[in-house]
Amino acid sequence: MKLVNSLLFSLGIVLIVLAPAHGNTPCAGKGTKLFFVNGLFNDMKQARKNLTKLEEVTSQQLHAIQDLQYDLAWIEGESYYVQLARAVFQRGVDDFQKYWLWISGLEKAPDWFDKLVKEFVFDPKILDAFVMPRIQEHLEQYSNAILAGYDVIIVSHSIGSFYANAALRALPDYHPKALQGSISERCKRNPSYPTAAQMIGNVQIAAPVAETVNGAPWISFKDDQVLSSIRAVTPVLPGNISSQGVSPQDVRGHSLIPSYLRVGESRNAIIQYIKSLYERQKYPIPYLEPAALLQYLFIINGKNAPYFSAAFMQSGEDISSVDEVKLTRIIGTGAFL
Repeated sequence: MKLVNSLLFSLGIVLIVLAPAHGNTPCAGKGTKLFFVNGLFNDMKQARKNLTKLEEVTSQQLHAIQDLQYDLAWIEGESYYVQLARAVFQRGVDDFQKYWLWISGLEKAPDWFDKLVKEFVFDPKILDAFVMPRIQEHLEQYSNAILAGYDVIIVSHSIGSFYANAALRALPDYHPKALQGSISERCKRNPSYPTAAQMIGNVQIAAPVAETVNGAPWISFKDDQVLSSIRAVTPVLPGNISSQGVSPQDVRGHSLIPSYLRVGESRNAIIQYIKSLYERQKYPIPYLEPAALLQYLFIINGKNAPYFSAAFMQSGEDISSVDEVKLTRIIGTGAFL
């Protein structure tokens, strides 16, 4: 069952109510936001197509996740198409249509083309000029979701996992534009506030990275040709999916839709990892609204209720305050959350 922060209520008449793990109560959280981070050679249209397909093949299996919402954390990729195409043109390729077959994985590319792709992926100038500004936007998306009461799951594909790793490292100390303190500062002020690692997780697909952050799970075909070529020059996580990813639809076995979402073993692994993250993560304590609303009725023939107090406790210490609201209609005897 999903973890929530415990609440202790001290009343004139003894009543202890534990908030449910799921539901619409504020202390149970608003829901879960799943952000898809696309790969490098995706324009906006392709990135949204990948997001739509991801939702299509996973949402039914994830129906138990409360208010699951899908969104895109986009990496701008059009400029890379142009730069790579220019480099191919300079090579004097006779049939330029082959470029589109190579980039889409529909035809095996020559070694020199794969080398160009790797140079683009790992070019420090590209990383400095393009990755960090986009990371800022991603951090805002994740921070806003958390401030609104959602926990977050990032599903990143290919080089999108560089972005995911960078975001997970930066998020604890990131100050959102909403002028709220960082997650680390909130944890210091309120010991019950979950850490960043407890509220946001990551599933990495076909990731050309040497390691993940916070033990994030990954899914990679053992025959992913892009990862195999990169692995020859720099450390990359090992393949852990034995099913064949290479197919006539994707001769590299690296693309999201024709490979990782098509093959049952990889698709099911993605779904199971998302479920596992959801079960382990905590909802954030709503930071811009009351954490809970407690109401009680007049009791004993319309006389005022006995002395009433309520507190949010952590290790015997009162960590927040309560505003008391009395109902004016006499209904009977009792108290409720």
